[in-house]
Amino acid sequence: MDPQRLPPGPERDRRLASQPRYGPRRAAPLADLVERWMRSPELKAMRRLAKATSVLAEALGPQRAALARPVGVRRGALVVEVADHLLLAELRNHHQARIETALAEAGTGISRIILVLARTAGPAAGRASRSRRPAGRPGP
Repeated sequence: MDPQRLPPGPERDRRLASQPRYGPRRAAPLADLVERWMRSPELKAMRRLAKATSVLAEALGPQRAALARPVGVRRGALVVEVADHLLLAELRNHHQARIETALAEAGTGISRIILVLARTAGPAAGRASRSRRPAGRPGP
């Protein structure tokens, strides 16, 4: 039986995969792929985040913007990781309303901002380097 005529399922997939291929299964015109990408929701989300990032940088200034990194948009809210807990408190208490207004005026479609403390690499990330003893040797 011809594998092309088998109903869709694992048996048909196995038979098709075992046949030699001498070229791509389906050639797609590049223009169609680019057009589909240009209309994709992923690209729209990337553009939205890029616009929000530039508005945030303008609203915060260069020193604060260097310590705050937008990581994504969730349900109409911009999520921003802040490197320092002091800056996190300052942004929440003094700048959050101004940033939300700037984002709305720029037409980003973002209605609020979520400020979170950035995670570190682990519990030892903030500590100075520790001396390491070779395995199997007792310490002093």
